Amino acid sequence: MVQKLPVELMRTLDEKFIGDWATFQTMRPCGALVVAGETLRTAEGALDHAAAIEHVRHVVAQWPALRMRVRPMPLGVTTPVWEACEPDLAWHVRFLDECPPERVDAVLGGAEHGLLELDRPLWVVLVVGLPDGDVAFVPQVQHALGDGIFAMRFIEHLTADAPFDPRETPPPEPLVSPRTAVGVLAAAFGSWWRTQGSLPAAWREYTRKSFVRRLRRTGGRILRPGRMRRQSTTPPPSRHHAFTTLELREVKLAAREAGCSVHDALVTGALRAVDELVAHGSGAALLVPVSRRAGTTGDERNNISMTRVQLPPGTERADAVATVASQVAAAASGEGGAAVEGPAPGYVSYLPWRVRPRYAGQALVRTLVLWPVLDPRHDFSVFAGSYAGTFSIAVSGTEEATVIALRDRIAAELLAAAPAPIEVPA
Repeated sequence: MVQKLPVELMRTLDEKFIGDWATFQTMRPCGALVVAGETLRTAEGALDHAAAIEHVRHVVAQWPALRMRVRPMPLGVTTPVWEACEPDLAWHVRFLDECPPERVDAVLGGAEHGLLELDRPLWVVLVVGLPDGDVAFVPQVQHALGDGIFAMRFIEHLTADAPFDPRETPPPEPLVSPRTAVGVLAAAFGSWWRTQGSLPAAWREYTRKSFVRRLRRTGGRILRPGRMRRQSTTPPPSRHHAFTTLELREVKLAAREAGCSVHDALVTGALRAVDELVAHGSGAALLVPVSRRAGTTGDERNNISMTRVQLPPGTERADAVATVASQVAAAASGEGGAAVEGPAPGYVSYLPWRVRPRYAGQALVRTLVLWPVLDPRHDFSVFAGSYAGTFSIAVSGTEEATVIALRDRIAAELLAAAPAPIEVPA
């Protein structure tokens, strides 16, 4: 049976993620799922490519978003449309059979994924053979496809609460889209018109943006293919990556002693680390993502706003915790708005995952590392994630020394409020 794909135009705000070559290639939410390697290696110990592809095929069969690509509309009259496109797994699933120990952080952070192509579904997965015998699935999706919370569905579909055989997953029903641009525009206009409800409401919505602004966007869409081709000769900006894993129990204990949540403890620790290592005592500011999915279906591809959180120079830890908590709470409730006032070198975020162990096929998931999406305008960013008793801190940035120093300092700051000294892993 054929499944008809609803017409979905890309949101104007999401179009910026495919606006230029550097942004298109670097703005990719990324997560690394480290699993026990026995069932994903051959009898000789080599990485089993066929088994890994079956795991990804299992994900694709469950999540239609991985079976879509963007299609530009004639003359740029609207944003691109998401249309059905079956992925070529031989292209989307990539392998690094042996990862040198000194390259683990970089590889899990996305340094070896290669390039995306705009005429294919906007995702890739790197399957990595780790030095200790474990295997890592490292999916990346382009930000236009969805933000980090949306992209977590990849990891959700890759795993389950109990061991399973991905080969038993039936193939999905074929997806079909309108064949012509006229069909797409007619369906999109009909949906838009029904949303407005009346001619006056439709006119108000259309005139909300100036004609000059609409014309400029249309011109940009027409020129985009040529601009992207010219820019593609320039390598994407280089990135450095570092992560560490702590015991979630110890992090929670330290946060409790500090009188705050794990999220606010992370933001406080990151700000204090930035103040010391980057701002050199002159005060620090970072962006903090705030999800706007409360009260929605959760299907929005991108529904995150940024708020700026800052600390004055020399703020003591106790005062810093209170300052951060009040600023984050105001932003989450809408009192602080989502406006970003003044510069910030990057962002810091925390996303908890599952509290109980999960399985990728027959393989136990050992660790989850969630990586920040480093905007080309930012120097570094921090992302933490928790899973089944583990807490990972991942830092990406433009300078290797800064990335490593921030990782270590944030870990130390997080555990500083614990009642007894805790050794921080390197």
